[in-house]
Amino acid sequence: MVVVVSGGNHGATKPVLNTATLDNPDAVAADAVRSLFDAARHRRLLSPAEAVNVITVGALHADGLDIELPDTVIDPVPAGSPASYSPVGFGFRRSVKPEVLLPGGRQVFSAPPPGQGTGEVEVQPVESPQKGPGLGAAAPGMAGELDAITYSCGTSNAAALASRSLSEIMDVLEAARSEDGEAPIADAQYYPVLAKTLLVHAAGWHDSLAKMRDLLGLSGQDVRRELTRILGYGRSAASASARRSALASYCSVLDRSAKISATRSASLSHRRLQLLRSGAASPSRWRGSRRSTSIRRSTEWRG
Repeated sequence: MVVVVSGGNHGATKPVLNTATLDNPDAVAADAVRSLFDAARHRRLLSPAEAVNVITVGALHADGLDIELPDTVIDPVPAGSPASYSPVGFGFRRSVKPEVLLPGGRQVFSAPPPGQGTGEVEVQPVESPQKGPGLGAAAPGMAGELDAITYSCGTSNAAALASRSLSEIMDVLEAARSEDGEAPIADAQYYPVLAKTLLVHAAGWHDSLAKMRDLLGLSGQDVRRELTRILGYGRSAASASARRSALASYCSVLDRSAKISATRSASLSHRRLQLLRSGAASPSRWRGSRRSTSIRRSTEWRG
């Protein structure tokens, strides 16, 4: 069994923008990311997301809905960045939490009214479950329709996508069993551990490394420490091809380990056979020799 936990939502943390640069999308994105980073201490993991033996999932500011936003709404957080509501780590004893990030839906905000002059303004979130943006899910309509869709954002959405990926990984592991029921890679009792490993193994920072580093102005050791808090191990690949690639890498490593182990065993057996043929040692004498050597070393150490 694999336990998946959402990191928790922090709706009270909102981007702070500079009203003098609202017409510059790059400046708006930089202000949003920096203000959310400065408020990271207020966006800690919510229990039980800090649990050790679970997969904790954070949310990305991303979804598959392509719509045109009205003039009264802005989307200041860069696409593919950690969502404004997603928590940051670390976990227990500075463990990496959340481990992976998956799309949780875009959170949009009210555009500041014009004519406010210069200064900073905290923008307020806007919910639009009927039109989006966000991740879509089946839900009853306003008039009782049975084919309606509602849009939402949150780390629970990202956790649902992670659960789906883990289920597909488990299916791939089960399909790898041979016809006689023997598993070529591992017994079924290890599937949960392998599924968690493969999900995290397929994650990465990718282009988020350079983008977040430049937006936050990080350098040196701060890059790894701060980005690990924000990104975890990175965005987990949601495509089936990426998961198959991770599984293939695991099988390749396991195959090499098995060949090395077999080579070492064969070499040791060959040496023992040579000793027996030469008469230099019999099985009993060989074991006794090792025992005598151990006793002698123990006596020398005590002396």
